Amino acid sequence: MKRMVNATLFICISLVLISFVFSCGDDDDSMANPTMTPTVTPTVTNTPQEATTFFKTFGGENYDYGFCSEQTSDGGYIVVGETYSYGAGSLDIYLIKADEFGNEIWSRTYGGDRADHGSQVHQTNDGGYIISGYTGNFGVPDVNIVLLKTDSMGNEQWKSFFGGSDFTVDYSLLITSDNGYIIAGARANKPYLVKTDQTGLLEWEKIYADYRRCYSIQQLPSGGYILAGGSHYYTACLYEVDRAGEIVWSHDYSDLGQIYSVVRQNDGSLVATGSSTDNWSYLIKTDSTGIFEWKTIFNEEGCGYQRSEGLVSDSFGGFVVITTCWYSADSYPRTVIMTRFNAAGEIDWSTDTELIAGKSIVTTADDGYLTCGWANENDDLPDGDIGLFKTDFYGQVAN
Repeated sequence: MKRMVNATLFICISLVLISFVFSCGDDDDSMANPTMTPTVTPTVTNTPQEATTFFKTFGGENYDYGFCSEQTSDGGYIVVGETYSYGAGSLDIYLIKADEFGNEIWSRTYGGDRADHGSQVHQTNDGGYIISGYTGNFGVPDVNIVLLKTDSMGNEQWKSFFGGSDFTVDYSLLITSDNGYIIAGARANKPYLVKTDQTGLLEWEKIYADYRRCYSIQQLPSGGYILAGGSHYYTACLYEVDRAGEIVWSHDYSDLGQIYSVVRQNDGSLVATGSSTDNWSYLIKTDSTGIFEWKTIFNEEGCGYQRSEGLVSDSFGGFVVITTCWYSADSYPRTVIMTRFNAAGEIDWSTDTELIAGKSIVTTADDGYLTCGWANENDDLPDGDIGLFKTDFYGQVAN
């Protein structure tokens, strides 16, 4: 029997953290009658590979949650999240390495007696891993962003902190084209970008004055960046900054609420997903400068409240979104739904996963999809485990 952890406190903290805001500019590009009517039409022109599929859980007797996962160069997987079950105390950053079938090879925790959260992870060129999160440990004067580098076995090599005496958290991490790192976050309730070299040394940082949220960042061939988010007043935004963080262009979309994830296409166009204040989710497409082209609205059946946070483009020209559903805004999450759209924004298929909450999704080398999050396999909320869910191209997991 798992002992109960104060998940209500966790949920409240999470809601506070996502209330930080990010500036996207003053242009208002609300759309008149933009809604498309999705049709269920298979659009794959080539045959996807037969994929390995699985659902695995990781964790101990208490609360454990996975925020980010990706496939590694050896065909296995890496997952980062947070754990109450293991580590030095309170929440600790939790890193898990799994084989190609999702079986755990090793795990590591990082942290102290105060809360530490692991948000993002990517494999680096040397076979190690770069992790971003936020922490109140290691002598920082307040909660700060932590950037932590490990070797291929998860052994810590170095860590850097950003935020100083201000309360500072991260939302998105990229390995940049110069092998450095960029983090999008919030510092003292204001949007924050921090760029480092490959050893975690600060190159530049930007704190923006207006109150918007920034959830997603993508690098451009020019060396600049596309960012996506939304405002305190639930106006979604996209904008471009140059390689030094200066704003190039920005667009607001007054009827879209929040954009949680954006991907850039080979032709420079942008596709993004998010959720509105009226409890519907959407997929939108713009040109390379954020000028609106189309929008598809979708409502997942049985969701009293829903949030679409994860988005990936696949090798067949489509897009897959993951949506977390709640019975109501103040209940525990109920399920994560995976939905694939074709290049025109029409729905190809939609399927439930074994997760009850999730934020990220990536493609895998066998044309499948990988997502992680919170699993309730033992029916023991508010505890629960990290869930790792690997599907084939059609979102299915073999029995």
